[in-house]
Amino acid sequence: NELANFIGQPANYIDNMTSSMNFDSSFVLNYIPTDMFNHMINIQYFNSYNASISTVTTDAFVKCQNLQYVTMTYELFTHLPASFAGQCYNIQALYISYSNLQTIDENAFRGLFSLQGLMLQYNQIECLPPLLFQDTKGLQTIELHGNKIKALHPIIFKPLIQVSSIYLVNNQITYIPDLDLDTSMWNQGSFSLMLHDNPINAIHPLFLTHLFYENY
Repeated sequence: NELANFIGQPANYIDNMTSSMNFDSSFVLNYIPTDMFNHMINIQYFNSYNASISTVTTDAFVKCQNLQYVTMTYELFTHLPASFAGQCYNIQALYISYSNLQTIDENAFRGLFSLQGLMLQYNQIECLPPLLFQDTKGLQTIELHGNKIKALHPIIFKPLIQVSSIYLVNNQITYIPDLDLDTSMWNQGSFSLMLHDNPINAIHPLFLTHLFYENY
């Protein structure tokens, strides 16, 4: 939250024109540049690519009502805390991929009521908190392939009433529980649950019964 200085502008400078904030490997950002959102109030896109972000804090994104897309790729931070973007209720897509993300607070997505796409592929995630999606009922696509997820809680996907695709390919899942899934999208022929390339050795029999018998 260090003060952002704009060369040739007063300290209370406000930029109404800029819609995209982009950082690459020519920057070294230990934290999200939070204060910049106080000056650039119409940012819709935040993109970082190998910008050495090592820490994401609660309220890392503030004054971000216009923010719609967040992409952070090849970054260093290991934890996504509660309400890291709790004020950004218009975010539609969140991409955190090919990074070092290992743990996610169960309230990390608090406030992201408009989130439709969540792409967390190719990180180091081992566990998904059971209530992770309690505030993101409008999610349609979840991509978690290429992580180290070992288990799924039966209620992890229960809040998701519009989800059409869940990708869990290439993880370390050994057991599929009786997942509580809203199968209405399955009835419409547009639901995909991808689990291949996992070392699965057991499946709860009721999972198959609920998923197939109730839909065919």
